[in-house]
Amino acid sequence: HDLSAPAALPLPQAALTVLGTGLLAVLAVLAPSLTASRVSPLQALRTATSKESTVNGTGRTVLGVLCAAGAVLLARQQYASLPEPGDTAYDRFAALTLVVVSGGLAFLALIALGPLLVRPVLSALAVP
Repeated sequence: HDLSAPAALPLPQAALTVLGTGLLAVLAVLAPSLTASRVSPLQALRTATSKESTVNGTGRTVLGVLCAAGAVLLARQQYASLPEPGDTAYDRFAALTLVVVSGGLAFLALIALGPLLVRPVLSALAVP
C-alpha cells in the first residue's frame, strides 16, 4: 500500500469530494430539521427534560468507558511501535489503520459519554 502524496492536487476529484461531502451533510440534516420545525420550542424542551433520565444509563457509561479505554490503548500501542529514523520495514498502512480505529473509538466514547459529562463540565467551567 503506497501512502505517498501525489505530485499535483487532482482538482476534479477534490471538487467532487467537497461537493459530495456538502451534499451528504445537507441530506443528513434534512430529515431531523424538518421534524424539528414541526415542534414548538416549549414542547421540545418538555420532551428533552422528560428524556433526561434515559441518558444516564449504565450501559451507555460502560460503552463509553470501553471505547475510551480502547482508543487510549490503541494510541499507546501505536506510539510504542513508531519506527526509528531510517527503518524501512515499517508498515505504514497498518499504522494508519490503527490511528483511524483509535480515533473512531475516541469519537464513539465522546458520543456515549458526552450527554453524561456536559452538565458537570459546564458547571465546573461556569463563572460564578
